[in-house]
Amino acid sequence: MENREYESITRRLERLEAEGRRWKVLAGASLAALCLLLFVGAGGRKMADEIQVRKIVIVDDVGETRIALRTKDDGSPMLRLYDEGKKGRLSLNVGANGEPGMWLYDEDGSVRFGVKVKVDGTTQLQFYNEEGNITWEAKR
Repeated sequence: MENREYESITRRLERLEAEGRRWKVLAGASLAALCLLLFVGAGGRKMADEIQVRKIVIVDDVGETRIALRTKDDGSPMLRLYDEGKKGRLSLNVGANGEPGMWLYDEDGSVRFGVKVKVDGTTQLQFYNEEGNITWEAKR
């Protein structure tokens, strides 16, 4: 007799546990739907007036940095593009003195070409060797 009662209680308990799991799933799905309505539907297509961040990093499919937009320690902006080998290959920046420039780097990360507009309005074009020394320069 005790065995039958035990089996009956066990079956009832299993049914209650299964029902409890169904209610948990239903409650979780309802909560997710509510959050979706609140966060996506309520805002419509409003656009933020401003987003403030210190750095934006765009990565590829495997999580490697390919583009970085940030401000340097002196407060000047810089955009850098990276190759598959994690090397910076192109850099656009505006120096702290206000001079805009573009720099191209080789596969070893050494600058090979640069162009900028100086504060006085003149332009500067530079070619570099493997050691980073200027081999040819034009100013105008």
